[in-house]
Amino acid sequence: MRKIRANQTIKTHWDKPKYNATRYGTQELNGIVGKGKFSYPKSVHLVLDTLKIMTGKNDIVMDFFAGSGTTGHAVLALNGEDGGNRQFILVEQLDDHIAVCKERITKVMKSANSGARFVYFELKQHNQNFMNDIQSADNTRKLMSVWNAMKANSSLDYNLDMKAQGDHMADFKKLTLTQQKRHLCEILDKNQLYVNLSSLNDRDHACSAAEKKVTADFYQTGKAK
Repeated sequence: MRKIRANQTIKTHWDKPKYNATRYGTQELNGIVGKGKFSYPKSVHLVLDTLKIMTGKNDIVMDFFAGSGTTGHAVLALNGEDGGNRQFILVEQLDDHIAVCKERITKVMKSANSGARFVYFELKQHNQNFMNDIQSADNTRKLMSVWNAMKANSSLDYNLDMKAQGDHMADFKKLTLTQQKRHLCEILDKNQLYVNLSSLNDRDHACSAAEKKVTADFYQTGKAK
Protein backbone atom coordinates (compact mmCIF):
# COMPACT_ATOMS: atom_id res chain seq x y z
CA MET A 1 0.00 0.00 0.00
CA ARG A 2 1.38 3.42 -0.95
CA LYS A 3 2.13 5.64 2.01
CA ILE A 4 0.21 8.91 2.18
CA ARG A 5 2.44 11.93 2.63
CA ALA A 6 1.73 14.69 5.14
CA ASN A 7 -0.48 17.48 3.69
CA GLN A 8 -1.19 15.39 0.60
CA THR A 9 -4.56 16.04 -1.04
CA ILE A 10 -6.52 12.84 -1.62
CA LYS A 11 -8.67 12.99 -4.74
CA THR A 12 -11.60 10.81 -5.72
CA HIS A 13 -12.49 10.62 -9.40
CA TRP A 14 -16.00 9.62 -10.45
CA ASP A 15 -15.35 8.97 -14.11
CA LYS A 16 -18.01 6.52 -15.25
CA PRO A 17 -19.60 7.46 -18.61
CA LYS A 18 -23.01 7.77 -16.94
CA TYR A 19 -21.75 10.76 -14.96
CA ASN A 20 -21.29 12.77 -18.16
CA ALA A 21 -23.31 15.96 -17.73
CA THR A 22 -23.94 16.43 -21.45
CA ARG A 23 -25.34 12.98 -22.19
CA TYR A 24 -27.08 12.22 -18.90
CA GLY A 25 -27.72 15.79 -17.81
CA THR A 26 -28.51 18.14 -20.68
CA GLN A 27 -29.71 15.59 -23.24
CA GLU A 28 -31.79 13.65 -20.73
CA LEU A 29 -33.44 16.80 -19.45
CA ASN A 30 -34.11 17.98 -23.02
CA GLY A 31 -35.90 14.69 -23.65
CA ILE A 32 -38.19 15.33 -20.68
CA VAL A 33 -39.03 19.05 -20.84
CA GLY A 34 -37.82 20.12 -24.28
CA LYS A 35 -34.60 21.56 -25.62
CA GLY A 36 -32.95 24.70 -24.30
CA LYS A 37 -34.96 25.26 -21.13
CA PHE A 38 -32.04 24.83 -18.70
CA SER A 39 -28.26 25.13 -18.98
CA TYR A 40 -25.77 22.62 -17.54
CA PRO A 41 -27.92 20.27 -15.44
CA LYS A 42 -26.06 17.55 -13.55
CA SER A 43 -26.19 13.91 -14.56
CA VAL A 44 -29.07 12.23 -12.75
CA HIS A 45 -26.84 9.15 -12.28
CA LEU A 46 -24.24 11.20 -10.42
CA VAL A 47 -26.83 12.35 -7.89
CA LEU A 48 -28.45 8.91 -7.74
CA ASP A 49 -25.17 7.20 -6.83
CA THR A 50 -24.48 9.89 -4.22
CA LEU A 51 -27.87 9.14 -2.65
CA LYS A 52 -27.06 5.43 -2.63
CA ILE A 53 -24.04 6.19 -0.46
CA MET A 54 -25.56 8.87 1.75
CA THR A 55 -29.20 7.89 2.39
CA GLY A 56 -31.39 5.17 3.84
CA LYS A 57 -34.68 4.04 2.33
CA ASN A 58 -36.84 6.30 4.52
CA ASP A 59 -34.70 9.46 4.57
CA ILE A 60 -35.75 12.96 3.56
CA VAL A 61 -33.44 14.57 1.00
CA MET A 62 -33.25 18.38 0.85
CA ASP A 63 -31.73 20.39 -1.99
CA PHE A 64 -31.58 24.15 -1.36
CA PHE A 65 -30.56 24.86 -4.97
CA ALA A 66 -32.97 22.66 -6.90
CA GLY A 67 -32.17 24.02 -10.36
CA SER A 68 -33.80 21.72 -12.90
CA GLY A 69 -34.88 19.16 -10.27
CA THR A 70 -32.13 16.58 -10.75
CA THR A 71 -32.17 15.67 -7.06
CA GLY A 72 -35.91 14.98 -7.03
CA HIS A 73 -35.56 12.93 -10.23
CA ALA A 74 -32.73 10.92 -8.66
CA VAL A 75 -34.72 10.26 -5.47
CA LEU A 76 -37.64 8.92 -7.51
CA ALA A 77 -35.30 6.76 -9.59
CA LEU A 78 -33.57 5.31 -6.53
CA ASN A 79 -36.88 4.56 -4.83
CA GLY A 80 -37.84 2.68 -7.97
CA GLU A 81 -34.62 0.67 -7.83
CA ASP A 82 -34.62 -0.40 -4.17
CA GLY A 83 -38.26 0.01 -3.14
CA GLY A 84 -37.37 2.92 -0.86
CA ASN A 85 -39.72 5.54 0.52
CA ARG A 86 -37.38 8.53 0.39
CA GLN A 87 -38.98 11.95 0.22
CA PHE A 88 -37.46 15.15 -1.12
CA ILE A 89 -37.72 18.87 -0.45
CA LEU A 90 -36.54 21.07 -3.29
CA VAL A 91 -35.99 24.81 -2.81
CA GLU A 92 -35.58 27.19 -5.75
CA GLN A 93 -35.86 30.96 -6.21
CA LEU A 94 -35.76 31.60 -9.97
CA ASP A 95 -39.15 31.39 -11.69
CA ASP A 96 -37.83 29.80 -14.89
CA HIS A 97 -35.99 27.14 -12.90
CA ILE A 98 -39.13 26.44 -10.86
CA ALA A 99 -41.14 25.93 -14.04
CA VAL A 100 -38.61 23.42 -15.40
CA CYS A 101 -38.37 21.65 -12.05
CA LYS A 102 -42.16 21.23 -11.69
CA GLU A 103 -42.54 19.99 -15.26
CA ARG A 104 -39.67 17.53 -14.89
CA ILE A 105 -40.83 16.02 -11.60
CA THR A 106 -44.42 15.73 -12.85
CA LYS A 107 -43.37 13.89 -16.02
CA VAL A 108 -40.91 11.60 -14.21
CA MET A 109 -43.61 10.60 -11.73
CA LYS A 110 -46.11 9.99 -14.52
CA SER A 111 -43.61 7.92 -16.50
CA ALA A 112 -42.75 5.78 -13.47
CA ASN A 113 -46.45 5.21 -12.73
CA SER A 114 -45.50 4.79 -9.08
CA GLY A 115 -48.38 6.72 -7.54
CA ALA A 116 -45.92 9.23 -6.08
CA ARG A 117 -47.00 12.84 -5.75
CA PHE A 118 -45.55 16.15 -4.67
CA VAL A 119 -46.80 19.43 -3.23
CA TYR A 120 -45.58 22.78 -4.54
CA PHE A 121 -45.98 26.11 -2.79
CA GLU A 122 -44.28 29.51 -2.61
CA LEU A 123 -43.26 31.56 0.40
CA LYS A 124 -45.62 34.41 1.19
CA GLN A 125 -44.03 37.66 0.10
CA HIS A 126 -43.55 40.65 2.38
CA ASN A 127 -40.76 43.06 1.40
CA GLN A 128 -40.44 41.20 -1.89
CA ASN A 129 -43.76 42.79 -2.89
CA PHE A 130 -42.14 46.22 -2.52
CA MET A 131 -39.05 45.05 -4.42
CA ASN A 132 -41.33 44.02 -7.28
CA ASP A 133 -43.17 47.35 -7.20
CA ILE A 134 -39.88 49.26 -7.24
CA GLN A 135 -38.62 47.33 -10.24
CA SER A 136 -41.84 47.80 -12.20
CA ALA A 137 -42.13 51.57 -11.58
CA ASP A 138 -41.31 53.57 -14.71
CA ASN A 139 -41.19 57.08 -13.24
CA THR A 140 -40.42 58.95 -10.03
CA ARG A 141 -44.08 59.64 -9.25
CA LYS A 142 -44.78 55.91 -9.07
CA LEU A 143 -41.67 55.36 -6.98
CA MET A 144 -42.86 57.98 -4.50
CA SER A 145 -46.14 56.09 -4.22
CA VAL A 146 -44.15 52.91 -3.49
CA TRP A 147 -42.11 54.79 -0.87
CA ASN A 148 -45.27 55.96 0.89
CA ALA A 149 -46.51 52.36 0.99
CA MET A 150 -43.12 51.23 2.30
CA LYS A 151 -43.30 53.72 5.17
CA ALA A 152 -46.69 52.33 6.17
CA ASN A 153 -46.28 48.60 5.65
CA SER A 154 -42.73 47.44 4.91
CA SER A 155 -39.89 46.35 7.19
CA LEU A 156 -37.10 48.88 6.67
CA ASP A 157 -33.40 48.49 7.45
CA TYR A 158 -32.95 49.13 11.17
CA ASN A 159 -30.04 51.52 10.43
CA LEU A 160 -32.28 53.82 8.40
CA ASP A 161 -32.69 57.34 9.80
CA MET A 162 -36.27 58.14 8.85
CA LYS A 163 -35.89 61.85 9.63
CA ALA A 164 -32.83 62.15 7.42
CA GLN A 165 -34.60 60.19 4.70
CA GLY A 166 -37.48 62.66 4.78
CA ASP A 167 -35.18 65.69 4.88
CA HIS A 168 -33.38 64.57 1.72
CA MET A 169 -36.36 63.69 -0.48
CA ALA A 170 -35.65 66.71 -2.69
CA ASP A 171 -32.18 65.29 -3.38
CA PHE A 172 -33.72 61.86 -3.96
CA LYS A 173 -35.94 63.27 -6.71
CA LYS A 174 -32.88 64.67 -8.51
CA LEU A 175 -31.38 61.19 -8.90
CA THR A 176 -31.84 59.14 -12.04
CA LEU A 177 -34.65 56.59 -11.99
CA THR A 178 -32.11 53.76 -11.73
CA GLN A 179 -30.44 55.43 -8.74
CA GLN A 180 -33.80 56.03 -7.06
CA LYS A 181 -34.73 52.36 -7.47
CA ARG A 182 -31.37 51.23 -6.11
CA HIS A 183 -31.76 53.43 -3.04
CA LEU A 184 -35.26 52.19 -2.18
CA CYS A 185 -34.15 48.57 -2.60
CA GLU A 186 -31.17 49.18 -0.32
CA ILE A 187 -33.25 50.48 2.58
CA LEU A 188 -35.56 47.46 2.66
CA ASP A 189 -34.72 44.79 5.24
CA LYS A 190 -33.65 41.80 3.09
CA ASN A 191 -34.29 39.42 6.01
CA GLN A 192 -37.97 40.26 5.65
CA LEU A 193 -38.46 39.61 1.93
CA TYR A 194 -40.83 36.80 2.89
CA VAL A 195 -43.02 36.23 5.93
CA ASN A 196 -41.01 34.50 8.65
CA LEU A 197 -42.46 31.61 10.62
CA SER A 198 -42.36 33.72 13.80
CA SER A 199 -44.52 36.36 12.08
CA LEU A 200 -47.12 33.97 10.72
CA ASN A 201 -49.88 35.22 13.00
CA ASP A 202 -49.10 38.93 12.76
CA ARG A 203 -52.18 40.81 11.59
CA ASP A 204 -50.15 42.98 9.22
CA HIS A 205 -49.32 39.95 7.05
CA ALA A 206 -52.95 38.81 6.82
CA CYS A 207 -52.02 35.14 6.41
CA SER A 208 -55.03 33.03 5.55
CA ALA A 209 -56.12 29.96 7.50
CA ALA A 210 -54.93 27.77 4.61
CA GLU A 211 -51.50 29.45 4.62
CA LYS A 212 -51.18 28.97 8.36
CA LYS A 213 -52.21 25.32 8.14
CA VAL A 214 -49.76 24.36 5.39
CA THR A 215 -46.97 26.15 7.28
CA ALA A 216 -47.81 24.41 10.55
CA ASP A 217 -47.98 21.07 8.76
CA PHE A 218 -44.63 21.62 7.06
CA TYR A 219 -42.78 22.69 10.21
CA GLN A 220 -44.80 20.27 12.38
CA THR A 221 -45.51 23.04 14.87
CA GLY A 222 -48.97 21.87 15.80
CA LYS A 223 -52.19 23.71 15.13
CA ALA A 224 -52.02 27.21 13.68
CA LYS A 225 -53.54 29.92 15.89
